[in-house]
Amino acid sequence: MQLPIQFFLQNFHFALDLFFALVTFAIFWLYFDAWTVAKKFRDLSKSLGFLLVALSFVVQATIVEEAFFGQGLLGNYAEMLAVFLRLIGYLGIIYSLLTDPLPQKPVNTGLKLDKKSPALFPGILINLKFLLPLGALSIALLYYRRATRGLENHLKQIALGFFFLALSESFFLATLLRISQNIDLSNATAAFGPVWWLEQICLLISALILGRWIWSYLTERLQSQLFMIFTSSVLVIFLIVSVTFSYLLVNNIENAALGNLETATKLLSYSLDSKKAEIASKAEVFSQNPEIVAAVIAKDHAKLNTLLQDSLTQRKTSSIMIINNGGMVLARAEDPEKWGDSVSSDPLVKQALSEKEESNYSVKEGVLAPTISLQAAKPILKDGKVVGAALVSLELSNNFLDGVKSSTGLESALYSGNQRSSTTIVSQGGKERVIGVKESNKAINETVLRKGKMFTGTLTILNKPYLVVFSPIKNINNQIIGMSLAAQSQNAILKVAGNSIEAIFILSTILLLLSIVPAFFIARYISRQLH
Repeated sequence: MQLPIQFFLQNFHFALDLFFALVTFAIFWLYFDAWTVAKKFRDLSKSLGFLLVALSFVVQATIVEEAFFGQGLLGNYAEMLAVFLRLIGYLGIIYSLLTDPLPQKPVNTGLKLDKKSPALFPGILINLKFLLPLGALSIALLYYRRATRGLENHLKQIALGFFFLALSESFFLATLLRISQNIDLSNATAAFGPVWWLEQICLLISALILGRWIWSYLTERLQSQLFMIFTSSVLVIFLIVSVTFSYLLVNNIENAALGNLETATKLLSYSLDSKKAEIASKAEVFSQNPEIVAAVIAKDHAKLNTLLQDSLTQRKTSSIMIINNGGMVLARAEDPEKWGDSVSSDPLVKQALSEKEESNYSVKEGVLAPTISLQAAKPILKDGKVVGAALVSLELSNNFLDGVKSSTGLESALYSGNQRSSTTIVSQGGKERVIGVKESNKAINETVLRKGKMFTGTLTILNKPYLVVFSPIKNINNQIIGMSLAAQSQNAILKVAGNSIEAIFILSTILLLLSIVPAFFIARYISRQLH
């Protein structure tokens, strides 16, 4: 069983956010080291700003996509915290860049800034998310200004890194459009969709640019270099452990779900066998009724109709037929006016007239789709001689499958050939059961209907992903006439897995943060020993 691609993309998102957090943490470390020398508030503001940005991406790394994995353990609080931390961090960096005097070129008189605050329209609540791309872009422009107007040309790289970060933050805003009524727009901005990929790609480019910039500075100091190497190593180890453990966990969850489906398939098969026995018992009651035996011998159609009419409703059957030893129908309980036709070619009738008791699956034409029925035939005997047969049928309708669902909690369906004849799966409105639809999956048709084997895998039904188990349904001649389905919503499985993955992510990030302290002291100890 293959895990859904969303699982791997969620882990990619986790790793990328932590990588970006590591890069911004390294920049914090650089500016913090500079602050310990000058002790200026603007330098502290800048270093703390990068620290908050790093922490915001650490928090963001733990967030799972609710569209696939359901609501996270922390609900919306984690996202709110990530946005708040990042916004405060951006403001701290912007404040530092605005208040830090610009090293002037000899031919340049500098740039005068307009310190007037922009007017805010009263009564308008500004979503904090909209401020994120503005904050990142402002930092990019301020760094670019220092690199081009001042003497700090090396800051062009960090300006470029924040420009791509601003693009990533802009694509992040697309999450607000996921509830759009426009299907194309909703699909484009959906989790793991095209816009999501653009957001991740821009974030990766930003991380690589900033990482390359900061590494050139960290290599100048042994302690900082050792500290970042230890921290990076711990991060890689935690990523490997987290991804591996979450993979094994989700794989076990899916295997358990498939095990439940196979159990449900066996229960469905057991329910069908029970119905077979029930129908056979009802057929035997009719075949041994003395009045029916006498009416068959006398070919008394009116008498048989009278005897069968009450039985059809009371015994909860779809059809009751009484047949003479020549295969001619003497009475039909469901259609008293239709009689006299021959059913001698029916294999079940042949068996009964040969004094054999058999049950069978049959296909009957319906209004929306062919239906599958259970049939049982019993010979009618008089003095040890076969004088006729009783044939009882029960249509396997939605009500029968509802009983199976109440026992297993899983969805199920029956197919006549590859056409759905009954099901527990309802449309998105929750009112209509979609039957009559043909199963177009070639692998299912080939495995189940042609080879007569069980199919286990995934299938999209009514635009929802399911884990499914299909089994063949065979008639008395061992011919495959249809198939049964047991299914469980994959979204339900992903929600369970999502909470587990998020718990792993949260625990990993907490342990990662705690590991920073010993990494620092180890790096400092080694650095002092070498000096």
